[in-house]
Amino acid sequence: MYAVCFVAALAALVGVAIGLQALFRIAAPGITAPDFGDERAEGARQLLIGAVVAVVGVTLFLWHWRKPEEWDTQAPPPVAPPPPVEPPPPAPRARRAVKKSSEPPVA
Repeated sequence: MYAVCFVAALAALVGVAIGLQALFRIAAPGITAPDFGDERAEGARQLLIGAVVAVVGVTLFLWHWRKPEEWDTQAPPPVAPPPPVEPPPPAPRARRAVKKSSEPPVA
């Protein structure tokens, strides 16, 4: 996203520079070209091209710069909490060992 914003800003700056040079060609045709031929018409064409490049660059920059804000405002749907975990059943009790006597039973 930042790379696209950088390239779009760079394109907008180039478009503005082209437009400024075109304005100078229109305002002072004798300085920018030795003959006064079609210098003003070329300047007007160049101004139109520079304006289009600048507008496209600014539009792309603003669209990509604001896009993450739109993504952040769209919260995902809430997720239901998981069901409670039941405790495991109690372990069976160990039986006591009975001592066997070595004496025979008395009758």
